[in-house]
Amino acid sequence: MRAHLGADALISLLRHLTIRAGVLVAGQAGDLCLTAFAYRRWLAMRQGAVTTGSDLVTEFVCDPAAERELLSGFIESDSESRADELLAPLTPQGVDEAIAQRDPWHIAAQYAQVVEARDLLWRLLPVQALLNDIVLARIFCAQVPNSLGGSTASRIGVVWINLPLPMAVFEVAELLVHEATHHWTFLDTLVAGPHVRPEANGAMACSSIRHTQRPLVCAFDSLLVAVEPLALRRDLRVALGAMVDQSGIHPSSRALQESAGDCLASITAQSQCLTARGKAILVRSADSLNTHAVPGC
Repeated sequence: MRAHLGADALISLLRHLTIRAGVLVAGQAGDLCLTAFAYRRWLAMRQGAVTTGSDLVTEFVCDPAAERELLSGFIESDSESRADELLAPLTPQGVDEAIAQRDPWHIAAQYAQVVEARDLLWRLLPVQALLNDIVLARIFCAQVPNSLGGSTASRIGVVWINLPLPMAVFEVAELLVHEATHHWTFLDTLVAGPHVRPEANGAMACSSIRHTQRPLVCAFDSLLVAVEPLALRRDLRVALGAMVDQSGIHPSSRALQESAGDCLASITAQSQCLTARGKAILVRSADSLNTHAVPGC
């Protein structure tokens, strides 16, 4: 696996920054700048320079040609290969229409609310903000009907946004953590291997976001993107001394916790389908749900 990646940069990154369900944690912070640079070089080699940007923090794309190229990476024939549950199918015609109708004012307004959320995280939860800035290399905006944007494994480090205007700052902060979790999962799978055994590809489980039966690998990913926002709400509650519990991108904490619990139970019932890495993350997810339980649930 590591030889196939051809990138000591990625291995170095994962030594310093690792996914842990419920909390994204930093290792040796002194090397983070060098690690971020190496990560972006790896992205450029793997996916092309358009996915990396020129900075060591998250960069906002404002160039129509770059937007077109990035958005085209979200055209996929297999809907299950898209990581994010917010994505609607995208076609080449949809890309052409989005670029032809791009609105600079709308893009600026989208970026303004993302910057506000990013600044909030840096102010209250700097480790979380740092991890987001490293793993999310570029964010771009494209208006496509019936889609809020999202992430795809074919464009690691890139997030497409098409959010309602305006959105509460805490909701946008949750979205950043949601998307960052997808990208840590992409990276973890590349380095540590798949979370679901290949022979279990036909297995199904309850998704924590859609709350419907989905392929086990999709349900597993949905568990992580439910656990992380719950952990974020708990951390913000501690930092602010007040409950943060909005409904928007994600359900209320009570509803999200219940659906994540159902998802966890569904996956646990067929844990034989998971790899050792998948089982380890499942245990951490269970611990996180207990740690960040909503009072009264």
